[in-house]
Amino acid sequence: MLAEIKLNRLNGATRECLERCYQSGSWLATLAEYAEHLRADGWTRAEIEEVETTVWRILRAVAQSDSFHAGDIQSTSPRQPLTQNMDLASA
Repeated sequence: MLAEIKLNRLNGATRECLERCYQSGSWLATLAEYAEHLRADGWTRAEIEEVETTVWRILRAVAQSDSFHAGDIQSTSPRQPLTQNMDLASA
């Protein structure tokens, strides 16, 4: 039961962080701010790293997907990923 509670807690934090990132113009800054929020709430370093890793993986997939779709749309012009304006793309 304890493992299930921990998993639900981590999933909830991941979803909340992703929601904030999607609404933000700066995904990395939002992720860093959310990590600070978790630290202030007493989360362990390992728990925070798990949330950050999961969020980072999802955001990278979203950015890559956006870049792929932008290439489809921009077929008559030189291809440049939509993610160039996102701070996530440089990582």
